[in-house]
This record gives sequence, C-alpha cells and structure tokens, in this order.
Amino acid sequence: MVVTCCIGNCKSLWIRGDIITFHCFPKDERLRKQWISAIPSNILRTTDINQHSRLCSKHFTAECFAESTSFKSLRNMLNKNAIPTIFEECQEFQYQLVELEKSNLSHILKREIGVQTLKRNFDESEKIIQSLTKRLKQRDEKIKDLEERLKKKETEEKNDSMKMIKDAVNKYICEERKELFLHEFANNETGSSKKTYSEYMRQFAAATYHHSPKVYKILKKLITLPTTYTAARWLIDFSQDPQFMEEIK
Repeated sequence: MVVTCCIGNCKSLWIRGDIITFHCFPKDERLRKQWISAIPSNILRTTDINQHSRLCSKHFTAECFAESTSFKSLRNMLNKNAIPTIFEECQEFQYQLVELEKSNLSHILKREIGVQTLKRNFDESEKIIQSLTKRLKQRDEKIKDLEERLKKKETEEKNDSMKMIKDAVNKYICEERKELFLHEFANNETGSSKKTYSEYMRQFAAATYHHSPKVYKILKKLITLPTTYTAARWLIDFSQDPQFMEEIK
C-alpha cells in the first residue's frame, strides 16, 4: 500500500530509509484536535481523518523532532507535544486551486455566453427561415396562378383555332370528305381514350381495311381510327349489306 501525506499539495511518498517520515494522528483526543485545528481544512485531501491518515515530517519544524537513536533517519520521532505548522506549499496549492476554479468559472462563463450567442443566432436564423418560407409560398401561389392562366389561355386559343378550322371545313371541303375532318376534330377535342365513330367513319374504316390491312395500319398512325380488330369486325357487319360491298369493289 502506498503511503501518502494527507495534505493536498504535498507530494511526499513513503520510501524505506528516506529522511522524510510519516506520522499517524495522535490517539490523544486533545492533541489530535490540536493537529486538526492547526491544519487548514481547505488543504486536506479529505476531511475524514482516521487511523490510516498520515502527515509527513515536512510539516513540522525541527524543534518538533526528538533526536533519533536509529541510523535510518535523523528525524523519525516526534516530540510528545509536537504540532504541525508548516503549510506554505499547501497554501500555494490552495491558491492554485482558487485560480483553477476561477479559470473554470471563466470557461463556464465563456461557454454560457457562447450558448446565448448561438441561441440568439438560432432565433435569428429561424426568423429568416420563416420569412423565406413565406416568400416561397407566395412565389408558388403566383406560379400556380400563372400556370392556370396559361392553361386557360391555351384552351381558349385551341378552341378558337378549332372553330376557325371547322368553319373552313364547312365552307371549303366537299361533303364526301367533310365527315372525315369533322370526326378527327371531334376526337381531338374530347382528349379521351374512348373515341366515338359515326356511321360514315365505320364504313370508311371497314372499306380501307378491306382493300389493304397494311394501308389501314399506316393510315391509323395519321388519323384517329379504331384497332384492326375493330375494323375487321365492322367489315364483317357491313358485309351483310350488298350495296356496301358493291361500292367498295
């Protein structure tokens, strides 16, 4: 077990044969209290003084020691009424502790100031974020409004264009071909995947498919026509009409 001095800043360690000796606190209650009273309480390693506590010879004056008859140490025996009185180094230790505490408090204060600064910066950043969020929301609303207005304008322009084309078809296209154009316009206007076909367009699709399924497939890419299956089914239906079959020969 390592024996050390109970004084906080004292670095003495017990070494066999060393000139520095270690002493137990007196068993005599009166003398024990005198020792404890003589030692500043703020320099003790612990306030729990017990049978294991030791005080080294560095804290006693020369008068406190009796002459030793042992060759191992010149000062290994205390006088009966010896009282420790030397604690200058320990007072320096206490001063260092105070300075350390001040330094720690300074660091804590600086850290607290830093935390407050960060909090203030965070609050300011939060306000900026809220302002930017509000501006972004307003911008999105404006963009949405512009998109709706553009869409409405495009629809109006498309309707006007279709009306002009219809008027031109009705005015300049012959009756035989007018149905084909009007059918195409009607299906484009709906924009639906489900198309409607007039009787004329049904006959046109069946007749085209009858003459050449290959041509029908090419024509289907250019204008709105049903699938080849539907055209073939219509052809079967119209084949019951002799007049239709006579016309498409």
